[in-house]
Amino acid sequence: MILKRVGLLMINGTVSAITAFLMSGIGVWFNLYLTRKIGTAMMGHYQLMMSIYSFGVTFASSGANFATMRLVSENMGARLSEILRKCFLYALVFGFGSCVILLIFAPFFSHSILHQNNGVISLRIMALSLPFVAASGIMVGYFTAVRKVYKTALIQIGEQLLKIGLTVLFLSHFLPRGEEYTCLSLILAGTLGEGASFLASLGLFHYDRKKEKGIKKATGGLLRIALPIAFSSYLRSGLVTVKHLLVPSQLQKNGMTHRQAVSAFGIIHGIVLPIILFPTSLLFSFSNLLIPEVAEVRARSGNHSRRITYFIDRSIQLTLLFSFGTAGYLFFFAEELMSAWGNHENSAMYLKMLALLVPVMYLDHTVDNMLKGLDEQVQSMKYNIIDSAVGLGLLFLLLPQFGTAGYVFLICFSEILNFTLSFRRLSKVACFNLMFGKGIFLPALCAIIAVLIGKNMAFLLDLPAAFLLITSGIVTLLFYFLLLRITGCFTQEDSLWVKQIFQSTKKRVS
Repeated sequence: MILKRVGLLMINGTVSAITAFLMSGIGVWFNLYLTRKIGTAMMGHYQLMMSIYSFGVTFASSGANFATMRLVSENMGARLSEILRKCFLYALVFGFGSCVILLIFAPFFSHSILHQNNGVISLRIMALSLPFVAASGIMVGYFTAVRKVYKTALIQIGEQLLKIGLTVLFLSHFLPRGEEYTCLSLILAGTLGEGASFLASLGLFHYDRKKEKGIKKATGGLLRIALPIAFSSYLRSGLVTVKHLLVPSQLQKNGMTHRQAVSAFGIIHGIVLPIILFPTSLLFSFSNLLIPEVAEVRARSGNHSRRITYFIDRSIQLTLLFSFGTAGYLFFFAEELMSAWGNHENSAMYLKMLALLVPVMYLDHTVDNMLKGLDEQVQSMKYNIIDSAVGLGLLFLLLPQFGTAGYVFLICFSEILNFTLSFRRLSKVACFNLMFGKGIFLPALCAIIAVLIGKNMAFLLDLPAAFLLITSGIVTLLFYFLLLRITGCFTQEDSLWVKQIFQSTKKRVS
């Protein structure tokens, strides 16, 4: 039984990582496709609409997904019907509430916030998907808790492919009719995809629930778990949404036209940031598994035990190795990556600036997971809110003076601030050893050497752009791994890290 559960954890972790990688890869490709198809200005308008939609999703979800996952996990073997009924009722109240609010205020958002006269219909169609998103979150939380992630993984991939297919179909018919129909095509495809995903999830959920064998009574606590998460999510998501919506107006104060400002926003959020964040899909999926392991060790031995130090040391070391390799590739191949997708103005420069921030961005996520495992999630939430609030304030100072470069600097500053606060907190509540030589200097040097070798070897072959990027990436990866082993930055102990996580899980289950 123990081996079966450990096996399920490994399978679910692998499925989550593969799904996240595929979804992220498809998402990056699709964003780049859309940018080439509809232009950076239209992409910017779409990204601004998605900022409003993102806050709508936050309000529609209101912590229901996490609450469902936690309640189902805590009541395994019980009859869950009453808990799930309350979860669905909670999700539908907030889902329909967010839908009604967006339907009513769509004219205000379109005219006064987005400065678009033709965005009302798109926002109202977008609102119709919010109840589906809220209800689907309950089923995702349930399947995650019962270790059947593969079911939601298949649905997510299917939903993404359906959205892409519908978008391509709609654009082929409506793109010549102008911007209003273009944006409407994107929104309609997304709404239909959410509806189809909900129906598929509902079918699998109904089939799975027919086999319920629980005999004991389940315990509740939905509001106690969901509402604190909901309120903190509202605050942070609200600050982020307001910041995004203010970017074009502040860029105009630097001398840009509205179209130029929206186009710059589209380049950064539609092209550059998706490329920067694409590699994190694999890293984040496995780093999330560390939270329960750290929590269990902390409960037995305290924050300053040798085991906690070991967990943190290994997590930081491997995150840095991964991030330096990624940063090196993105920095030295910025021009090639951008030229492969249209070579938009200054996009390569923005990619280089943010590539230098990759080690901070990636390590910040790992540090946040460590803090959650150490029961410091409240502090982590505070830092996220502080980061968003400071970023919003600096928006008014930097963008009118420095334009788009100021916005990229603002992103960098916010990430560094968040990381500094989180890392400082981790150093206070736990002990760990960050070695400058094997942790920072040597991996960075190995990454630079490996990328330069990969770039020169690929150019000697005189390959087309796409094959050049792939070939150089493979060569870079091989040389980077070899150099890490030679310098002792990546040891046999590191290669056994994932296996040790599962061995620790086996002991915890027993």
